[in-house]
Amino acid sequence: LPDPAQAGMALGTVYVAPRDEVERSLAAMWEEVLEVDRVGIHDNFFDLGGSSLKALSLMMRIEKTWGAEIPLAEVYLKPTLTELANVLRHDAQGARRTGRYGYLLNPRRAETVFCFSPTIGFHWTFAELASQLDACSIYAFDFVQSDDRLNHYVRSMRFFQPHGPYTLAGYSAGGNLAFQAAKELERRGETVSKLIILDSARRSEKPEFSEQAATELANQYLSDPRFRQISADKETARRFFDCFMAYSRYHASLADEGAIDADIHLILSESSDETQADGWREVTSGSVRIYRGSGRHDQMLDPENAQINGRILEEILSGPQISQRGVIRRPFSSTPPIR
Repeated sequence: LPDPAQAGMALGTVYVAPRDEVERSLAAMWEEVLEVDRVGIHDNFFDLGGSSLKALSLMMRIEKTWGAEIPLAEVYLKPTLTELANVLRHDAQGARRTGRYGYLLNPRRAETVFCFSPTIGFHWTFAELASQLDACSIYAFDFVQSDDRLNHYVRSMRFFQPHGPYTLAGYSAGGNLAFQAAKELERRGETVSKLIILDSARRSEKPEFSEQAATELANQYLSDPRFRQISADKETARRFFDCFMAYSRYHASLADEGAIDADIHLILSESSDETQADGWREVTSGSVRIYRGSGRHDQMLDPENAQINGRILEEILSGPQISQRGVIRRPFSSTPPIR
């Protein structure tokens, strides 16, 4: 491996030392998160080995030190130390955060998809997918732990996009939560054109909740190498654990009852059965379309699968509008649904 002190030279950047307390404090955080010996003001977070999880760890440290809630998107938009330091100096609450619980992950895009995470509970679940998309923005939610969560989600969506039609998406447990949010939007007179569900089964009944099983699963995530940046910081690990447990309790209390008018697009994992769509057909007056996605259930948004599943999502957005009778006005151009 190259000498970390020479990393900047190898990347073609000239080392310039931090110039004030903000830059020095931020550089110390980068050195800890990225495990490098020296960071200059022109160094790029991702060129030094940064990832979405390392960016999350950095955001947690920034919030703990300055009380500033900088969205993950800012690290992608302003990846050098001096750029991120300017965000802290001039816009400590995050220039692109809109609404208390939502984050715009790729604000350069036009059409917006409002996304609900699995029981991990944090918006950064969709960071890799957002980086792969050209035709839309991803506005992703953290799990809201208060009982009036649907009100918070709807207010955030309306703040960002005052009127429909809305496109919602959810992954795993987030698919069930996205269905609840779509139902609430329609109840308030808004139009939801598409509900995109990544490998979620409709729940017709409330399952039993096991505190022990949920605790074991949370600890399993924290011991996963993919979540090393979370488990390495005690405060971040605690927030993750608390959010995961709250989301798991909510998900266990949930039954997908009632109905929506929106068309449902179901992207299945490699091993999921197509019969998963049968339950969703019972709760929409629109159409249900099925697509075979890439990766196992827990890997659909990993880097190696996000590009393929992102293309399917973009095909859904650019494809035909499906009427409530299920009539397709024009065929998909490249990635056809299973049916």
